[in-house]
Amino acid sequence: MNARFYDRLAAFASILLLVSLAAGTYYLAVWVARDGDANVVTTSNEPDVFVEGVSLIRVNANGDPVFRMSADSMQHFPIDGSSAFRRPLLVSLDTSRPTMSVRAKTAVASREGQSTVLEGEVVLTRAAEPDNPALTVHTERLVLTPDDESARTDLPVRIEHGTLLLQGTGMEFDNLSRKLSLNANVRADWTAPTANRQP
Repeated sequence: MNARFYDRLAAFASILLLVSLAAGTYYLAVWVARDGDANVVTTSNEPDVFVEGVSLIRVNANGDPVFRMSADSMQHFPIDGSSAFRRPLLVSLDTSRPTMSVRAKTAVASREGQSTVLEGEVVLTRAAEPDNPALTVHTERLVLTPDDESARTDLPVRIEHGTLLLQGTGMEFDNLSRKLSLNANVRADWTAPTANRQP
C-alpha cells in the first residue's frame, strides 16, 4: 500500500464522518421539533425520552421559580406529554412562605406540569414557623398542584403537627392559606407539651 492509498482512505473516512454527523444533527433537529409539528402522528406511547438523575425547576407566569423536582430517573411519554419519575422529591422555592417538600416512590406529571400525582410512601412536610410547628403528612397517594401549592388525597392520611396526631380519610391542604382539612373518619390524639421545670 502506498501513500496515495492512505490519502484516499483518510479522505473517505472524513467524508463518512461528516455525513454521519449531518445525519445525526438532522435527526436530532427533527426529534426536538416534532412535538410542535401538527403533521407528525405518534401511535405508540412508549417512552421517547429517558433520563437518569434529573433535576427540574418549574416557574410561574411571572418567571418566578415555584418548585424544584429531582428524581432518580424520568421517562417522557409522547401521546399525552406526561412524565413519570422514580423516587421524586419536590421542594417549594417561595421564600416568603414555609418550605414545603414532598417525596414518594413514583410520580406522574401532566404535560405542562399543572398537576403531579405522587404514589407510594408519600411524605409531605411543611417547615416549622416561629408560631407554628412543623407539619408532616403520610399517605399512599397525593395529587399536587404546584402553582397554588395545594395537595389532596382520597386515601387514608396520618398527620403529625407538633404534639397533635391526626388520622382520617381524604385530605385537602393549602400551603398558601396554611389550611388543612380531613374529610372523614377523623381521629385526633394530643399529647400535652412537657412543662419546663426550673431546678
